[in-house]
Amino acid sequence: MVENACRDLGIPYVYGTIAGFSGQLMTIFPGDAGLSCIYGSSGSFPEHGIEMRIGNPSATPTIIAACQVQEIVKIITGIGKPIRNHLLILDTIEGFAEKIDLSR
Repeated sequence: MVENACRDLGIPYVYGTIAGFSGQLMTIFPGDAGLSCIYGSSGSFPEHGIEMRIGNPSATPTIIAACQVQEIVKIITGIGKPIRNHLLILDTIEGFAEKIDLSR
């Protein structure tokens, strides 16, 4: 898994996922809350989600990818604060964003 490889290398992992018109983003530094906070420790991810029913509009991965790039720019430049120990959820249908605290 990419998260474990990044932890072993001591580098941050900028995670993003999409499903239909929604997406999620978080930056995981070694020692931070990780994907197990969302998906549990088993590492079992759902095989199919809403995207199987409605598809993924081309803008959704573009938006999440742009947010991932912005996170990397913040890490490299030291400008701003990466989204650490939080999960950013974007809903592009409702124009809604929520940041959920995952601190341990």
